[in-house]
Amino acid sequence: MINLPHSCKYPYEADNWKNTAAKIQELHDSPSIQSLLVTIKRFISIFSTGDVCIDHINLAHLRTVIWERSEFIFNTLPLVCVISLRIEEFFPTGCIEVLQCNEVLVLNQSQVCCLLSHQFFCTFIPNWQLCSKYSGLFVGELKPISFHFYRHLETPDWKACNENLTHVEIFLNGKIGDEETVEICFSNSFIGFGPMATQEEAAFGVSPEMCPAVLFTPVLEERDCLVITGSKKFADFDGHSITCNGMGNDSLDNKERKVICIDAINLKKQKYVNEFSEASINRELNKALSGFLNAKDQCLGTGPWGCGEFNGNNQLKFLIQVLAASAAKVKQLNYYTFDDQLLFQSAKHFLYKLSHRTVGEIYCAMVDCNEMEVISSVLDSLTTEEA
Repeated sequence: MINLPHSCKYPYEADNWKNTAAKIQELHDSPSIQSLLVTIKRFISIFSTGDVCIDHINLAHLRTVIWERSEFIFNTLPLVCVISLRIEEFFPTGCIEVLQCNEVLVLNQSQVCCLLSHQFFCTFIPNWQLCSKYSGLFVGELKPISFHFYRHLETPDWKACNENLTHVEIFLNGKIGDEETVEICFSNSFIGFGPMATQEEAAFGVSPEMCPAVLFTPVLEERDCLVITGSKKFADFDGHSITCNGMGNDSLDNKERKVICIDAINLKKQKYVNEFSEASINRELNKALSGFLNAKDQCLGTGPWGCGEFNGNNQLKFLIQVLAASAAKVKQLNYYTFDDQLLFQSAKHFLYKLSHRTVGEIYCAMVDCNEMEVISSVLDSLTTEEA
C-alpha cells in the first residue's frame, strides 16, 4: 500500500493533512504567484526527508512559466487547489496499491488529476519502508487511465524463429505518435521524468495524465514493461534534448493513446557491457518483445530506442526492434529516425534487400555483425549467402 497525504499513516503524521489542506485553501482564497511559490517551498521543506532550507529552494523557472501565462493564477490555480482538496473523496481508503506484475491499476481522470495536483504542490513524502521492499520511485462517466505492469517470461528461440518480417515504414522527419495511437516510450528502468528532455521526459511532459505512474510503478526488470492506456496529449513538442521546444496544443486532436514504456541497456552507466554480444542482443530483443506484444495486430510507432542518453547503436537497435515487432505480430511498425539521414537510408536499403528474410536468419547474421557498420554487415552476410 502507498499511503497518501490525507491517510495520517506513515510517512505522514496525524496533523499533516489538516495543515496541508489549510495552506492549499489559503492559496485558493488568495491566489498569487508569490503565495504559490511560498506554499510549494514550504511543502518541500516540510516533507523533504533531509534538511532543506526554504531560502535555498529555487523555483525561478516555475515563476517564469507562470508569469508568461497570467491566466494560470486566477483561472487554473483555484481549480488545482479544489481538486487537490478532494483527495479524501477520490481516495477514501487513504492509499493506492503498488502496481504488481501482470496486474492493472485503473484510475479515472478525477483521481489522476488529484494525484497530479499533489505532485505539483510537492505534498508527497518518500516512503522508505516501501523502498526497502520494492525497487522504484515511491513518494509517498469519465474515461479511465489504466496502468498495466506487464512481465513476459516466455521468449522465442530467436535463431529458429521463422516469422516473416512485419511491414515497416521509415520516416526521416516527424515523431512517434504523429500517425499512430500506440507508441513506444524510451523509458528509464525507473519510470518517470526529469530535466533532460529525453524522449521519455517529453512523452510524459505532454501527457500529464501519465505522470502519476512514478508514484506506484516498481523498477522495470529485464522482461518488464509498463503500458499506459487512455492518456491524451495536452501539448506538443518539437526537437529532442537541448533542442526540445514546446509547441502549444492548437493542432492536437486529443486522441487517446496506448503508451508502452520499455527500458534499453544504459550503456552510459554500464560502460563495460558489450551491446553487440549475444547476451546483450537477447536482452534487448526480449525487452522489446515484452512491450511489442501489447501492440499485436496494431500499428506501432517507435524510433532510435536507447540511442540517446543511453549511447546505443542506432542501427543495431533498429534491427532489434524490427525482429521483435515481427515476432510479436505487430501489424505495422512506423520507425522515426529523428532526422538521421544515414539511419534513414540504411534502414530503407535493408528493408528493400531483406524484407523476404525470416527473423531467425537476420538474428544469426546480427549476432556476428561488424560493430562499425551493423546493417551493411548483416546485408553482406545474407546477400553473400544467397549468392
